[in-house]
Amino acid sequence: VLVLGAGGFSLSQYDNSENNYTYVDIDPEIQNIAETYFLEAPIKGKLISQDARKFLGHNKKKYDVLVIDLFSHKTTTPWHVSTKNFFELAKDSIHKDGIIVMNIVGNIRLNTKGDRVMHNTINSVFPYCFVDMSI
Repeated sequence: VLVLGAGGFSLSQYDNSENNYTYVDIDPEIQNIAETYFLEAPIKGKLISQDARKFLGHNKKKYDVLVIDLFSHKTTTPWHVSTKNFFELAKDSIHKDGIIVMNIVGNIRLNTKGDRVMHNTINSVFPYCFVDMSI
């Protein structure tokens, strides 16, 4: 499992399966902060401290699952990880039968130009995209 955007490393923390997690986050201090103040335990998996787009651009490994959870603020996705090229890099990083899960903050009704642009960009790479409105 490749996770772009480590957050609090919580995705793997309670996973009792044999999944191997690789986290990619631009902030090298995030692991220490999460282990000390959030998890109060070592992370399950490994951290690669690098920009997500740069990582995907050099990545040769294929993953079964890719989780995209990239924010520069609690509701803002950095522009360089919301482009058609970025999503093509993501698609190239999964196995043929792999899945990609994206956490994107937006309006499900696509009633803003930004929401429509993001939706159309994703659909240009993933034409069979399932949208779930979760809170």
